[in-house]
Amino acid sequence: MAKNNSSPKWTPPIQGIIHWMGFPDSGKTTAAMSVPGVQPANILFFDFDGKSQPLANGFASSGRPMHYSNMLALCFQKKPAEIFTIFAAELTRQLAEAKAADNEPRTVIIDNFTPMEAALWEHFVANITRYSNHTEGQARSAQRGIVFPEFRRFYSAYVSDLLKIAPLVQIITHVKNQTVNGAKIPGVFEASAQVPMTTLPNARFWLLGSQMYHGAPVGLVLKRYTSMRVTDSGIQPVNVFPQKLSPCTWEQISYYVQNPVDRRELTPDEKVSDTETYLVGGEFTVDQKMAFQAAMEYAKLQPSERDADESMAALQPWAEEVKKLLGEGKSAPQIFQALVPTYADITIPLIVAAAQ
Repeated sequence: MAKNNSSPKWTPPIQGIIHWMGFPDSGKTTAAMSVPGVQPANILFFDFDGKSQPLANGFASSGRPMHYSNMLALCFQKKPAEIFTIFAAELTRQLAEAKAADNEPRTVIIDNFTPMEAALWEHFVANITRYSNHTEGQARSAQRGIVFPEFRRFYSAYVSDLLKIAPLVQIITHVKNQTVNGAKIPGVFEASAQVPMTTLPNARFWLLGSQMYHGAPVGLVLKRYTSMRVTDSGIQPVNVFPQKLSPCTWEQISYYVQNPVDRRELTPDEKVSDTETYLVGGEFTVDQKMAFQAAMEYAKLQPSERDADESMAALQPWAEEVKKLLGEGKSAPQIFQALVPTYADITIPLIVAAAQ
């Protein structure tokens, strides 16, 4: 196996946990595998879909194999509790293999994560007295909801623990129709993942196929990725990404990391469209939906109307407080909720105008 002679000081463009989601053939696996500075030997890949086996074979044939487990084949007809054990064994095997070849693990990829979610639940329930004051009977009965807080902590801790292995952990999931009271909402989708995956990742991208960028997808940014700027007056949060990456490639991601949008006005191809907002409506938070709607309404105004709105916003008694909260990375709805008890005339569209 080829040796990894690169610098051990390598750091990814984004450190931590990334959640990639999207429809089939939207480029999720390609995005996870094409991180700058990552060679096949730096990847620990767990393939629950089985579709990347030919790719793994190709790397091996070229003399540059990656550490790969076809979990679809290994877990065929296995119960979730068995899948948990198989994954742990494969992780141990891949790590030993990487160490023997002097390969530095730079990313762990799990594609897709749904079987592992079921495996985590079964392991948690079977060992519930280690993680909770409740019983297995409660977890498997109508009272199962009472153990969810403990399960979510276990789930989050387990995934976070993978960061001890590599500085970048990439979780891939499919999407599903959003449902309300068991009924599907036509044309509205959400990630096929449990609640911790909405808060745990450092960044979340929903990939949508596009014909505009030579096959590269666009990516809707579902979670704000923030860096910190140290100034003489203190630590200031800096908003890195726009609402949408067009295209969503690592070259584009790296560009925004080096040139964050911060508080500048977004360009048209950096804004989420009405159609995209509706399509992934199951994923956007209420705050995000309100902010997007206000921004869209603002964008439809004539230049003279925008100037009037901006002038009106600038004269409001809350204008300086809004700017301060924007600088702290607060969204327009969050600012509205914070200030409306004091300023009854404040509105989200006016806050959006003040941000321009």
